[in-house]
Amino acid sequence: MTGLFGIGASVLAGIAAIVANQDFDADIVPFFVALTVAGGVHAWATASPLAGGRRVVALGITAAWMVAGVWIGALLGMYQALCACSGPPPPVELTYLGLPATVFHLIGLYGGLVLILAGTRLAHRRGGEPEPG
Repeated sequence: MTGLFGIGASVLAGIAAIVANQDFDADIVPFFVALTVAGGVHAWATASPLAGGRRVVALGITAAWMVAGVWIGALLGMYQALCACSGPPPPVELTYLGLPATVFHLIGLYGGLVLILAGTRLAHRRGGEPEPG
């Protein structure tokens, strides 16, 4: 059941990759594709009780996703502080379902991070107990 968190994170990152591709942001598409794959691997790792290699994989993906979130947050903060006010006005953005692409990117990254953290935490709490069924 905890594998569903990784699948959810994978879906959010996949949607962000599709929106980035449609928005002509080809430079960030590989990042979101990598998160999509990482979410799928995390789902596999947390589908069974965390032990041995699965624990290392789940914790490694969780740590990498957290580092990505912190790094992107820092870059966004630096951009707002240094670049956002000094330049021509931004062009009108394309929207998807009424939202700019950046919203989908942030949901893909940080929404996925929340799901990955929850999945890892629940799998860790479950410990060595097998799932019923």
